[in-house]
Amino acid sequence: MKNRLKNTAKGAAIVGLALASVVSAQAQQVLVNSYAQGDLIAGFTTGSGNDLLVNLGPESWLVDGHYWDIASLLSSAGISATDPNLQFGVVGDSTGPQTVFSTHTGAILPNKINSISVFNTANTAIGGLGSALLGNVSSAIVPETATGQSSWYGSTVGGGTGTIFANLGSVNGAPGEGQADQSSALDFYATTVGTGSSTRTFLDTFTLQDNGALVYGTIPEPATNAMFAVAGLLAFAFRNKFSRKQA
Repeated sequence: MKNRLKNTAKGAAIVGLALASVVSAQAQQVLVNSYAQGDLIAGFTTGSGNDLLVNLGPESWLVDGHYWDIASLLSSAGISATDPNLQFGVVGDSTGPQTVFSTHTGAILPNKINSISVFNTANTAIGGLGSALLGNVSSAIVPETATGQSSWYGSTVGGGTGTIFANLGSVNGAPGEGQADQSSALDFYATTVGTGSSTRTFLDTFTLQDNGALVYGTIPEPATNAMFAVAGLLAFAFRNKFSRKQA
């Protein structure tokens, strides 16, 4: 009897741990190599030193609860996920139909895109950052520039002709905003092209956790994973009890 109970508990624990591992594995994503139009670029800057760019892949791949562990990449760029000066955002675009994807904060909505020419200019600005992610790379550490398309700070904060800031407005949160210890997250929008009828659709949010995980939407809390484990334990125990009754 003791051995049976011991085996039951051991088997239930294994099932529970397996379920928790599946939940975690389904949520964590890998960065995508070789930037192409349609991919989303996440950028990080502290206003000095180096900026970090990472390729999240196409917007169509996003699912609520996805996250990317970029802690080591941030560290390599000399950036801390808890730095109060850190600003970050996400941008991208697609051509079917012409749509720009971008993060914004609070009540600030993305600029409307009222013509193809405006879309093309925004596409060029996004592609300027994407050029650092061409080839077999999924991330890039780039020296910060005051303006221009070659750094995240330059294109999204410094601004200037042909930059993301000039075409889409601010896609970053304020320094420290969107981080785990803040009450707010960055809103993520899709803006479609239309003459006088450009539409802006809220999709979800992005948050940077203290541990360096960039999260889309919500991610299962440890308590949620524990609930899955308990469910596995109960299911296994019930099955064992039912089998004994049938014997």
